[in-house]
Amino acid sequence: ESDFCIGVCLQIFLFLLISTAAYCYYAVVIPLWLTWESTAGIASGVMFFVLLALMTTSYLRTWLSDPGTVPAGWMPEELMEQGASQGVLERDALPMAAQPKDGRYCRRCDGYKPPRAQHCKQCGKCVLRMDHHCPWVQNCVGEANTKFFILFLFYGTVTSLYYSVSVIWFLWALLSRESKLKFRDIAGFLGMLLGTLIIIVCLTLMLASLFGWNAYLLMRNQTSIENYDIEVAPS
Repeated sequence: ESDFCIGVCLQIFLFLLISTAAYCYYAVVIPLWLTWESTAGIASGVMFFVLLALMTTSYLRTWLSDPGTVPAGWMPEELMEQGASQGVLERDALPMAAQPKDGRYCRRCDGYKPPRAQHCKQCGKCVLRMDHHCPWVQNCVGEANTKFFILFLFYGTVTSLYYSVSVIWFLWALLSRESKLKFRDIAGFLGMLLGTLIIIVCLTLMLASLFGWNAYLLMRNQTSIENYDIEVAPS
């Protein structure tokens, strides 16, 4: 229950942050700097909207997609063959001595686990090729939604970087002697701009690090759990 509450708080935080950033960009940065009458202003507005849409879509797919739940009643092929040879088709009817060679049995789900599947205590189920349970998306990252999770990290990094560079450039232009803008023109938005910028710069670094780490694991065909077991656990 506490994990669920933390996840909800994180999702609310993300919603408020994205909403505030969009407001700052479309109500302050573009109108006061590039203007909606210019090609650069329109192009920047469209680009930011596309990046936001891609990031949001991949986030929703990660959150709402099934991560790869192990099918109910799944059994290792060797047990299926053994049961068929004995005329037994139900798992519960197999003799107690019948166990898979790797002994992967989940007592919480009362069922066998395929190779690389793990049980998630937050979701209360076994997940195929489970990487981890992510509180930011309120879901496990597994075989079926890893692609969407990595896309979210990529688009999130690009979107955050695009926003950060744009706002820093806007503030730099504000300090330029040639600029017609003055600090008094954005006095009512300065705190919001700076606060949002600081948070998103930190978020950019976090997302970029996570994307790099997950891309590394993907190239090695490993999950974070498997990497821990290989690199950390033995020591």
